[in-house]
Amino acid sequence: MNSIQIEINILNKWIKQFLPEYDLFFFPKKYGAVVKHFTSNTLLMPKEEFSNHTIFNNINSRNSYQVWNIHKDIQFVCVANPSLIMQWDKETRESIFRIQFEVNRGSIYEWDMIECVLEDIPSPSSKTAILQHVSPYSFTYDSKRYISMQKSLWDNLHKEFQYKFLLLLTKQFVYQTSLSKEQIKKFENSFPHIAPYFNSFSSVNGANCLAATLASICSEKSEAKWIITKWVHDNSFLKGLQIKQYRLKSASIDSLQPSDILVWKNEKNKVLHASFHLGGGYFFNKNGQSFFNPWQLVHIESLLNTWENERIEVYRK
Repeated sequence: MNSIQIEINILNKWIKQFLPEYDLFFFPKKYGAVVKHFTSNTLLMPKEEFSNHTIFNNINSRNSYQVWNIHKDIQFVCVANPSLIMQWDKETRESIFRIQFEVNRGSIYEWDMIECVLEDIPSPSSKTAILQHVSPYSFTYDSKRYISMQKSLWDNLHKEFQYKFLLLLTKQFVYQTSLSKEQIKKFENSFPHIAPYFNSFSSVNGANCLAATLASICSEKSEAKWIITKWVHDNSFLKGLQIKQYRLKSASIDSLQPSDILVWKNEKNKVLHASFHLGGGYFFNKNGQSFFNPWQLVHIESLLNTWENERIEVYRK
Protein backbone atom coordinates (compact mmCIF):
# COMPACT_ATOMS: atom_id res chain seq x y z
CA MET A 1 0.00 0.00 0.00
CA ASN A 2 2.00 2.93 -1.27
CA SER A 3 -0.85 5.42 -1.13
CA ILE A 4 -3.80 5.80 1.20
CA GLN A 5 -7.24 5.33 -0.29
CA ILE A 6 -10.01 5.82 2.25
CA GLU A 7 -13.63 6.30 1.27
CA ILE A 8 -15.33 9.51 2.36
CA ASN A 9 -18.03 7.61 4.22
CA ILE A 10 -15.31 5.88 6.27
CA LEU A 11 -13.64 9.21 7.07
CA ASN A 12 -16.98 10.69 8.14
CA LYS A 13 -17.47 7.82 10.59
CA TRP A 14 -13.93 8.31 11.89
CA ILE A 15 -14.60 12.00 12.48
CA LYS A 16 -17.54 11.14 14.74
CA GLN A 17 -15.56 8.52 16.67
CA PHE A 18 -12.18 10.26 16.82
CA LEU A 19 -12.83 11.57 20.33
CA PRO A 20 -15.56 10.64 22.84
CA GLU A 21 -18.24 13.04 24.05
CA TYR A 22 -16.14 13.75 27.15
CA ASP A 23 -12.52 14.61 27.89
CA LEU A 24 -10.25 12.32 29.89
CA PHE A 25 -7.34 13.55 32.01
CA PHE A 26 -4.97 11.25 33.89
CA PHE A 27 -2.92 12.27 36.93
CA PRO A 28 -0.29 10.68 39.20
CA LYS A 29 -0.58 11.16 42.95
CA LYS A 30 1.98 14.00 43.00
CA TYR A 31 -0.44 16.17 41.01
CA GLY A 32 -3.30 15.73 43.49
CA ALA A 33 -3.64 19.49 43.92
CA VAL A 34 -4.86 19.76 40.34
CA VAL A 35 -8.35 18.69 41.43
CA LYS A 36 -9.04 22.31 42.38
CA HIS A 37 -9.51 22.95 38.66
CA PHE A 38 -12.11 20.17 38.36
CA THR A 39 -14.88 21.39 40.66
CA SER A 40 -17.70 21.43 38.10
CA ASN A 41 -18.71 19.50 34.99
CA THR A 42 -16.39 16.72 36.17
CA LEU A 43 -16.34 13.20 37.56
CA LEU A 44 -13.23 12.30 39.57
CA MET A 45 -12.46 8.62 40.06
CA PRO A 46 -9.55 6.42 41.15
CA LYS A 47 -7.83 4.58 38.32
CA GLU A 48 -9.30 1.25 39.48
CA GLU A 49 -12.83 2.56 39.08
CA PHE A 50 -12.01 3.96 35.67
CA SER A 51 -10.42 0.69 34.55
CA ASN A 52 -13.63 -1.19 35.39
CA HIS A 53 -15.96 1.45 33.98
CA THR A 54 -17.66 0.08 30.88
CA ILE A 55 -18.91 3.50 29.72
CA PHE A 56 -15.92 5.81 30.12
CA ASN A 57 -13.27 3.15 29.46
CA ASN A 58 -14.83 1.69 26.31
CA ILE A 59 -13.16 0.59 23.09
CA ASN A 60 -13.48 4.04 21.47
CA SER A 61 -12.15 6.10 24.37
CA ARG A 62 -9.33 3.60 24.90
CA ASN A 63 -8.23 4.09 21.31
CA SER A 64 -8.73 7.85 21.33
CA TYR A 65 -6.47 8.28 24.34
CA GLN A 66 -4.34 5.16 23.82
CA VAL A 67 -5.01 4.18 27.42
CA TRP A 68 -2.73 1.12 27.22
CA ASN A 69 0.30 3.43 26.84
CA ILE A 70 -0.43 5.63 29.85
CA HIS A 71 2.06 5.40 32.72
CA LYS A 72 1.23 2.90 35.45
CA ASP A 73 1.67 5.39 38.31
CA ILE A 74 -1.65 7.07 37.50
CA GLN A 75 -3.76 7.48 40.66
CA PHE A 76 -6.92 9.21 39.45
CA VAL A 77 -8.81 10.08 36.30
CA CYS A 78 -10.91 13.14 35.53
CA VAL A 79 -13.86 12.72 33.19
CA ALA A 80 -14.77 16.24 32.11
CA ASN A 81 -17.32 18.11 30.08
CA PRO A 82 -15.44 19.29 26.94
CA SER A 83 -16.47 22.87 27.66
CA LEU A 84 -14.39 22.91 30.87
CA ILE A 85 -11.06 23.46 29.11
CA MET A 86 -11.87 26.95 27.90
CA GLN A 87 -12.96 27.97 31.39
CA TRP A 88 -9.35 27.67 32.58
CA ASP A 89 -6.78 30.40 32.13
CA LYS A 90 -3.96 29.84 29.66
CA GLU A 91 -1.39 28.93 32.32
CA THR A 92 -3.64 26.30 33.93
CA ARG A 93 -4.62 24.82 30.60
CA GLU A 94 -1.03 24.46 29.42
CA SER A 95 0.05 23.01 32.76
CA ILE A 96 -2.61 20.29 32.56
CA PHE A 97 -1.69 19.54 28.94
CA ARG A 98 1.95 19.14 29.96
CA ILE A 99 0.97 16.64 32.65
CA GLN A 100 -0.97 14.66 30.05
CA PHE A 101 2.11 14.63 27.86
CA GLU A 102 4.26 13.41 30.77
CA VAL A 103 1.94 10.48 31.51
CA ASN A 104 1.89 9.58 27.78
CA ARG A 105 -1.80 10.15 27.20
CA GLY A 106 -2.86 9.86 23.58
CA SER A 107 -4.45 12.54 21.40
CA ILE A 108 -1.38 14.76 21.76
CA TYR A 109 0.54 15.53 18.59
CA GLU A 110 3.55 17.50 17.50
CA TRP A 111 2.69 20.97 16.22
CA ASP A 112 4.38 20.04 12.94
CA MET A 113 1.28 17.99 12.10
CA ILE A 114 -0.88 21.10 12.28
CA GLU A 115 1.52 23.01 10.05
CA CYS A 116 1.67 20.12 7.59
CA VAL A 117 -2.12 20.06 7.26
CA LEU A 118 -2.29 23.84 6.89
CA GLU A 119 0.14 23.69 3.97
CA ASP A 120 -2.51 21.82 1.98
CA ILE A 121 -5.25 24.37 2.70
CA PRO A 122 -5.09 27.10 0.03
CA SER A 123 -7.34 29.72 1.61
CA PRO A 124 -5.43 32.22 3.83
CA SER A 125 -8.62 33.11 5.68
CA SER A 126 -9.29 29.44 6.41
CA LYS A 127 -5.75 29.02 7.74
CA THR A 128 -6.18 32.04 10.00
CA ALA A 129 -9.49 30.75 11.34
CA ILE A 130 -8.02 27.30 12.02
CA LEU A 131 -5.05 28.76 13.88
CA GLN A 132 -7.41 30.81 16.04
CA HIS A 133 -9.25 27.63 17.02
CA VAL A 134 -6.12 25.52 17.52
CA SER A 135 -3.75 27.87 19.36
CA PRO A 136 -5.48 27.72 22.79
CA TYR A 137 -4.88 23.95 22.76
CA SER A 138 -1.16 24.20 22.08
CA PHE A 139 1.62 24.01 24.66
CA THR A 140 5.37 23.64 24.83
CA TYR A 141 7.40 20.91 26.50
CA ASP A 142 11.20 21.02 26.54
CA SER A 143 11.06 23.88 24.02
CA LYS A 144 9.00 21.84 21.55
CA ARG A 145 5.44 22.76 20.60
CA TYR A 146 2.53 20.31 20.76
CA ILE A 147 -1.23 20.26 20.31
CA SER A 148 -3.70 18.51 22.61
CA MET A 149 -6.60 17.49 20.40
CA GLN A 150 -9.67 17.82 22.61
CA LYS A 151 -13.35 17.29 21.81
CA SER A 152 -14.19 21.01 22.01
CA LEU A 153 -11.46 21.75 19.46
CA TRP A 154 -12.12 18.82 17.13
CA ASP A 155 -15.82 19.61 16.75
CA ASN A 156 -15.06 23.20 15.75
CA LEU A 157 -12.53 22.39 13.04
CA HIS A 158 -13.53 22.58 9.39
CA LYS A 159 -14.24 19.19 7.82
CA GLU A 160 -11.53 19.78 5.21
CA PHE A 161 -9.00 20.08 8.04
CA GLN A 162 -10.40 16.98 9.76
CA TYR A 163 -10.09 14.93 6.57
CA LYS A 164 -6.50 16.00 5.96
CA PHE A 165 -5.52 15.52 9.61
CA LEU A 166 -6.90 11.97 9.70
CA LEU A 167 -5.22 11.05 6.42
CA LEU A 168 -1.89 12.38 7.68
CA LEU A 169 -2.28 10.52 10.96
CA THR A 170 -3.12 7.28 9.15
CA LYS A 171 0.19 7.31 7.28
CA GLN A 172 1.90 6.38 10.56
CA PHE A 173 0.06 3.05 10.61
CA VAL A 174 0.60 1.92 7.01
CA TYR A 175 3.40 -0.35 5.81
CA GLN A 176 4.96 0.48 2.47
CA THR A 177 4.93 -2.58 0.20
CA SER A 178 6.03 -3.35 -3.34
CA LEU A 179 3.30 -5.81 -4.27
CA SER A 180 2.24 -5.58 -7.91
CA LYS A 181 -1.40 -5.51 -9.01
CA GLU A 182 -0.86 -8.96 -10.50
CA GLN A 183 0.36 -10.37 -7.18
CA ILE A 184 -2.56 -8.85 -5.33
CA LYS A 185 -4.99 -10.28 -7.89
CA LYS A 186 -3.48 -13.73 -7.38
CA PHE A 187 -4.08 -13.51 -3.63
CA GLU A 188 -7.63 -12.25 -4.24
CA ASN A 189 -8.37 -15.30 -6.37
CA SER A 190 -6.84 -17.68 -3.81
CA PHE A 191 -8.59 -16.12 -0.81
CA PRO A 192 -11.87 -14.57 -2.06
CA HIS A 193 -13.48 -14.59 1.40
CA ILE A 194 -11.02 -11.97 2.72
CA ALA A 195 -10.16 -10.27 -0.58
CA PRO A 196 -12.64 -7.38 0.02
CA TYR A 197 -10.57 -6.34 3.04
CA PHE A 198 -7.14 -6.27 1.39
CA ASN A 199 -5.49 -2.88 1.96
CA SER A 200 -8.58 -1.33 3.50
CA PHE A 201 -9.73 0.22 6.75
CA SER A 202 -12.46 -0.55 9.26
CA SER A 203 -15.09 2.08 9.98
CA VAL A 204 -15.04 1.24 13.71
CA ASN A 205 -12.57 0.53 16.49
CA GLY A 206 -12.20 -2.98 17.86
CA ALA A 207 -11.29 -5.13 14.87
CA ASN A 208 -7.89 -6.61 15.74
CA CYS A 209 -5.21 -8.97 14.44
CA LEU A 210 -6.80 -12.03 16.03
CA ALA A 211 -10.14 -11.34 14.35
CA ALA A 212 -8.41 -10.80 10.99
CA THR A 213 -6.58 -14.12 11.36
CA LEU A 214 -9.72 -16.06 12.30
CA ALA A 215 -11.56 -14.46 9.37
CA SER A 216 -8.77 -15.71 7.10
CA ILE A 217 -9.47 -19.35 7.97
CA CYS A 218 -13.23 -19.14 7.52
CA SER A 219 -14.77 -21.11 4.67
CA GLU A 220 -17.54 -18.64 3.84
CA LYS A 221 -17.55 -14.91 3.08
CA SER A 222 -20.47 -14.38 5.46
CA GLU A 223 -18.55 -15.93 8.36
CA ALA A 224 -15.44 -13.89 7.57
CA LYS A 225 -17.52 -10.71 7.37
CA TRP A 226 -19.10 -11.42 10.74
CA ILE A 227 -15.91 -12.09 12.68
CA ILE A 228 -13.41 -9.70 11.09
CA THR A 229 -14.80 -6.62 12.86
CA LYS A 230 -14.82 -8.20 16.33
CA TRP A 231 -12.41 -7.53 19.21
CA VAL A 232 -11.12 -11.07 19.78
CA HIS A 233 -9.11 -12.01 22.89
CA ASP A 234 -6.38 -14.63 23.04
CA ASN A 235 -8.30 -17.54 24.59
CA SER A 236 -11.13 -17.18 22.08
CA PHE A 237 -8.56 -16.94 19.31
CA LEU A 238 -6.74 -20.15 20.28
CA LYS A 239 -10.08 -21.95 20.61
CA GLY A 240 -11.00 -20.66 17.15
CA LEU A 241 -7.81 -22.14 15.70
CA GLN A 242 -8.61 -25.47 17.33
CA ILE A 243 -12.17 -25.47 15.94
CA LYS A 244 -10.79 -24.88 12.44
CA GLN A 245 -8.38 -27.80 12.98
CA TYR A 246 -5.22 -25.70 13.17
CA ARG A 247 -2.47 -27.24 15.26
CA LEU A 248 0.86 -26.01 16.59
CA LYS A 249 3.73 -27.22 14.39
CA SER A 250 7.49 -27.29 14.85
CA ALA A 251 7.93 -25.71 11.42
CA SER A 252 10.41 -22.89 10.85
CA ILE A 253 9.31 -19.50 9.57
CA ASP A 254 11.69 -20.18 6.68
CA SER A 255 9.50 -23.05 5.45
CA LEU A 256 6.01 -21.59 5.64
CA GLN A 257 3.14 -22.81 3.50
CA PRO A 258 0.15 -20.78 2.27
CA SER A 259 -2.58 -20.60 4.96
CA ASP A 260 -0.09 -21.06 7.81
CA ILE A 261 -0.57 -18.79 10.80
CA LEU A 262 2.17 -17.08 12.79
CA VAL A 263 1.47 -16.36 16.46
CA TRP A 264 3.68 -14.15 18.64
CA LYS A 265 3.60 -14.77 22.40
CA ASN A 266 5.23 -13.11 25.40
CA GLU A 267 7.18 -14.76 28.20
CA LYS A 268 3.90 -15.52 30.02
CA ASN A 269 2.61 -17.37 26.95
CA LYS A 270 0.02 -14.68 26.22
CA VAL A 271 -0.79 -14.07 22.56
CA LEU A 272 0.52 -10.70 21.38
CA HIS A 273 -0.09 -10.87 17.65
CA ALA A 274 -1.13 -13.21 14.86
CA SER A 275 -1.01 -13.05 11.08
CA PHE A 276 -2.19 -15.21 8.16
CA HIS A 277 0.31 -16.33 5.50
CA LEU A 278 -1.01 -15.87 1.97
CA GLY A 279 2.12 -17.25 0.31
CA GLY A 280 5.52 -16.09 -0.88
CA GLY A 281 6.27 -14.46 2.45
CA TYR A 282 3.23 -12.16 2.30
CA PHE A 283 0.61 -11.98 5.04
CA PHE A 284 -2.88 -10.67 5.61
CA ASN A 285 -2.29 -8.57 8.69
CA LYS A 286 -3.76 -6.00 11.08
CA ASN A 287 -1.49 -4.45 13.67
CA GLY A 288 -3.97 -3.21 16.27
CA GLN A 289 -7.61 -2.66 17.17
CA SER A 290 -7.80 0.99 16.08
CA PHE A 291 -9.58 1.94 12.87
CA PHE A 292 -6.30 3.60 11.88
CA ASN A 293 -4.70 0.14 11.61
CA PRO A 294 -5.49 -1.17 8.11
CA TRP A 295 -6.08 -4.72 7.01
CA GLN A 296 -3.01 -4.92 4.85
CA LEU A 297 -0.91 -7.25 2.74
CA VAL A 298 2.57 -7.11 4.25
CA HIS A 299 5.84 -8.96 3.87
CA ILE A 300 7.25 -11.05 6.69
CA GLU A 301 10.23 -8.69 6.98
CA SER A 302 7.88 -5.88 7.99
CA LEU A 303 6.21 -8.11 10.56
CA LEU A 304 9.54 -9.17 12.07
CA ASN A 305 10.69 -5.55 12.23
CA THR A 306 7.56 -4.68 14.20
CA TRP A 307 7.01 -7.79 16.31
CA GLU A 308 10.55 -9.26 16.26
CA ASN A 309 11.40 -12.90 15.60
CA GLU A 310 11.40 -14.40 19.08
CA ARG A 311 8.68 -16.59 20.58
CA ILE A 312 6.91 -17.13 17.25
CA GLU A 313 4.72 -20.20 16.83
CA VAL A 314 3.54 -21.71 13.54
CA TYR A 315 0.02 -23.11 13.29
CA ARG A 316 -1.00 -25.26 10.33
CA LYS A 317 -4.18 -27.06 9.30
